[in-house]
Amino acid sequence: MTTLNNSTSEPVRLLFQSVERLVVEPADEARFAITARDAERAFRGTESLKQFRKKFNAFLLFLHKWSVERSSKLAGVYFGFLSGATIAICTESTDYDFVLSREIAEMELTIVKQFPWCICDAIQLPRGTWESGYSLQDTIQIYGNGK
Repeated sequence: MTTLNNSTSEPVRLLFQSVERLVVEPADEARFAITARDAERAFRGTESLKQFRKKFNAFLLFLHKWSVERSSKLAGVYFGFLSGATIAICTESTDYDFVLSREIAEMELTIVKQFPWCICDAIQLPRGTWESGYSLQDTIQIYGNGK
């Protein structure tokens, strides 16, 4: 994984302007480029960079829509390379949510079907776990306010 010496410990923030368009906050453009480059190296294969970026953006938009639909349960959703490609799903609750766990499993199956190039794990992190045990600095924030 590429690391950028940066004084911030915050994830890269995206602005979702519609269901089809996302924009990187200007201050995070360089860090987003590095994370996107890591994804490109891991997933792109032989297609052009332009084709891959379009597919990667569609994947991020899918994750954002999925997260918004579960907003009452989620504090944040992040994508990055924590230990391999990972979707970190941070919950508001301090308890493990078994219903959400089934929804995460269904989301992973959808990813396999819609984005077969994206081989990643999704993990549920109850409040307290993600606040103390994981650094989200080198991730892309898909959903949430980062607090």
